[in-house]
Amino acid sequence: MVITFVDVTDLKRLERRQQVLLSELTHRVKNILAVVQAMAHQTERHSSPSEFVERFGGRLLALASTHDLLVQSDWKGADLASLARQQLSPYTTAESKNRVRIEGEPVSLSPDIVTPSAWLCTS
Repeated sequence: MVITFVDVTDLKRLERRQQVLLSELTHRVKNILAVVQAMAHQTERHSSPSEFVERFGGRLLALASTHDLLVQSDWKGADLASLARQQLSPYTTAESKNRVRIEGEPVSLSPDIVTPSAWLCTS
């Protein structure tokens, strides 16, 4: 008779970590879908049918670029100045760059605050 013991502590720890990550991902996906739904409703209320696709597309692009900022920070948040520059960039021309100045103390925004700002800041 041979008795073998296998230490599965690391495996169990990895399984728990995977479950936590899956729960977090599920939560974030649900939040994003709620934001996209709200974006669609808000865009529809303030757009003609011919404007809807362009405006909604712009808001989706803003949301995607905001997520890029969050990914760069490992979902810890985003700098307000970086977010403002990013959201204003489609509206900034060579002439207007001198009229827009973003300065002040660094302010870090949490991911919950950063994500909705993408669709609030665009028209």
